[in-house]
Amino acid sequence: MLRNGLRALRVDELVARLGISKRTLYGLFGDKTSLIDRSLGALFEEWDAAIGRRCDGGEPPLVRACGLVDELVCRLDSAGLPMLRELHDDEERRPLYAERMRGWAQRLGALLDEAVAAGCCDSRTDCGVMARGLLLWLDTARLQGLPPREQSLFALALLRGIATPAGLDGLDGRAAEG
Repeated sequence: MLRNGLRALRVDELVARLGISKRTLYGLFGDKTSLIDRSLGALFEEWDAAIGRRCDGGEPPLVRACGLVDELVCRLDSAGLPMLRELHDDEERRPLYAERMRGWAQRLGALLDEAVAAGCCDSRTDCGVMARGLLLWLDTARLQGLPPREQSLFALALLRGIATPAGLDGLDGRAAEG
């Protein structure tokens, strides 16, 4: 489902891979739509947890913001282009994906607000706008097939653009460690 998209999911292949019967599968999920919806919910919960781990920790907030962006780039890359395109095109699932993106943008915006308060980002930065714009760009870049490394480097360049000298020191220290 991740690599080939939602429409490519074949119940016969899935039950064979899981070693269960169709009856058991449908007993658990009801129908293919419920299976996909619950699987997407679980996938996004996993992404939320991974992104949350990047937000927490003892690193400076701008470094954590960079980590959140790197994690999202990794997660978007793990989702195949067919699935991402379907999430954008499917009228029923688009709101779920858009809601998650808004949540991730809020988390990024909160980290950037922390970075401003800590003196790591320029105080004139509109953190919410920056976060929403950056995540929208990452999503679009992934859909256009831009390699993850280039996405991360561009995002880092944007974050460096709003960083103060103290913020740059933190980002440079992160680069030296990574």
